[in-house]
Amino acid sequence: MNLSYTEEQVMLREQIQKFCETEYDFYKREDVVKSDKDFDENAWSLFAEQGWLSMPFSEESGGFGFGPIELSVLFEEFGKSLVIEPYLANVVLAGTVLDKSNFSNKVELIESICSGSMHVSLAFAEPANSYDYFKSNTNISDDNKLNGTKSLVLNGKNASKLIVSCVKNDSLSLVLVDQDAEWCFF
Repeated sequence: MNLSYTEEQVMLREQIQKFCETEYDFYKREDVVKSDKDFDENAWSLFAEQGWLSMPFSEESGGFGFGPIELSVLFEEFGKSLVIEPYLANVVLAGTVLDKSNFSNKVELIESICSGSMHVSLAFAEPANSYDYFKSNTNISDDNKLNGTKSLVLNGKNASKLIVSCVKNDSLSLVLVDQDAEWCFF
């Protein structure tokens, strides 16, 4: 079994290392931590320009179709420099749910994530359900009102849209909630 990185994976590692060494030192990170947004918009734009925001998305959705190896390379380098940008929340969690869904406008949303112009977060954890994420107390009433509480929404403060797990007609569903509270089913 070959456990070496491909040439492309080595180049990706070197590219991310160079960014972290030159653009994201400890003092830069401290400035980001103290900011109101909790992430650096310039760094996020750089992630988009480098194609890092497109990495895990399928080619059909406009991404590169990279897999877990490339993501582990990215996260290893980000971890070394304590990069705190919301890559996990926006690209991996919410983005993967979108990419794997049959939502009709998913390509448009994924393109916005890849360009860095939109943040999408996943709202799935509930205080009463511990770690049972396939159970939801959040529901949609007969008059189409979303009712419930989510205990953890990574990067929710910066998200333009939320993907919310809920119950509709006794089955688990996902609802896309816009920042102005408009929503639609997946």
